[in-house]
Amino acid sequence: MQQHESIPDTFAARILGGYFVSVSVATIVFVLIATLSRVSGFESAINNTFSEKATDLATMTALIFFASWIVAFTVTALPCVALSWIARKYRINCWLFYTLAGIALAMLVSLLNFQVFDHWYGDPQGDGLFNFARVLVPAGAISGLAFWRVAGRHYRHPERR
Repeated sequence: MQQHESIPDTFAARILGGYFVSVSVATIVFVLIATLSRVSGFESAINNTFSEKATDLATMTALIFFASWIVAFTVTALPCVALSWIARKYRINCWLFYTLAGIALAMLVSLLNFQVFDHWYGDPQGDGLFNFARVLVPAGAISGLAFWRVAGRHYRHPERR
């Protein structure tokens, strides 16, 4: 009896842990891509010593990570709950499903960000959605794989256990 009571706790811990890991991995990938795509412009923007530039870059990267993690955590919570429920109900444990789900969530977040922020800064070239998506889609794919690694691969049919 004790063993059966701990099984739902283990699944819940895996799901919650997988969600935290996937959001963190997606945010790290997002920040790395965003930072590396702008590092040359950021370095030449100020006339300071190398150590001051490095400190500024590290500070901005940390702030972007923190803000992006909070946004990703709150925006993707409900879609991730729905996808996790579907995956558990149908016992989907294929890594491709989680990769595609991560990409779909990233595209949804890209679209939401574009719709919200486009009203504030405008998009004269018309490439704002692409700029969001080119950074968030790889992050979504990697986060889907991270969730599969922590939790998704354990959704097996009873006869396969």
